[in-house]
Amino acid sequence: MVKIVVKAGFAVRKLIPGDRETLARMTASARQAPEIWRLVLGIVAAFFTAFVLLIVIVLGAGILLAPFLPGRDLSAIADIAAPDTQPVPVSTFILLISFVALIIGAKVAAKIHRRSLKSLCGIGDGLRPRALALGLGVVLIFTALSSLAGGGFSGLTQNIPLATWGMWLVPALFAIFIQTFAEELIFRGYLQQQLTAISINPLVWWILPSVIFGLFHLDFETFGENSWLIAGATTLMALIAADVTARTGNISGALGLHFGNNIMAILLVATPGPLAGLSLYLSPVSPSDTELMRASIIATIIPMIFAYAIYLFVVTRPDKTAD
Repeated sequence: MVKIVVKAGFAVRKLIPGDRETLARMTASARQAPEIWRLVLGIVAAFFTAFVLLIVIVLGAGILLAPFLPGRDLSAIADIAAPDTQPVPVSTFILLISFVALIIGAKVAAKIHRRSLKSLCGIGDGLRPRALALGLGVVLIFTALSSLAGGGFSGLTQNIPLATWGMWLVPALFAIFIQTFAEELIFRGYLQQQLTAISINPLVWWILPSVIFGLFHLDFETFGENSWLIAGATTLMALIAADVTARTGNISGALGLHFGNNIMAILLVATPGPLAGLSLYLSPVSPSDTELMRASIIATIIPMIFAYAIYLFVVTRPDKTAD
């Protein structure tokens, strides 16, 4: 009986993200200047900087890529994020590449804590290619297999010609990487690390930033009644990403998982909306179809959890993903 209790205790402990040694190594740079006032100032500075630069980047990219806009009309730039706009590859590309502004915002926030941008990646002060590739591979392979098994590729309509998709493939992958890297850098890098430097209570560094990340994805104009469900699914994804970051001490694994998810959702099979311009296929489920959309969102949660479980099975210690 005692052995069963002990084994159960160890099993539960493995479900608790991170360990003191890994968290300490991951937040070594964050603990140099961990004051709460710096965190508040850093968040404000990061998003203010990102907002200003976002306008500059979108306008600049729009002017440079105007020949590819519908009718070469620069006024189309103002509508590229509107839910009722018919997206084209260049409009989605501009939206994704504009996340460079958030990376620069993260750099500004890091400076307030006397940190470098690289330190936001975690242990090693940089990305780990093998950990990133592992997360990416797990999501792409598992999502593809689960979609085939569940008939997830049925009813799809081709969105753009294969030749056009192939022409945009490399720029699109780069833009999606920029978008996912920016989000991981600010949420799992800056915010999670600085909160961990303040408290190692999981409610502070794991739950809080994940809920904030989910709330940032609320979009009532596009998803209506399903907006809270979207936020909930995004929060779950953020909890998984934060857990992987805490276990490995670096954002690379979480970045790989996030990158793989966005490749599938933006580049291969997209839901109709502003981010569908680069997708080869369109899902038959539209955000306006409330019931079908709700079922589709719920269906995406299950593969996410299984992919996460497989990832944890493959790697559970920092040294497993070290280069």
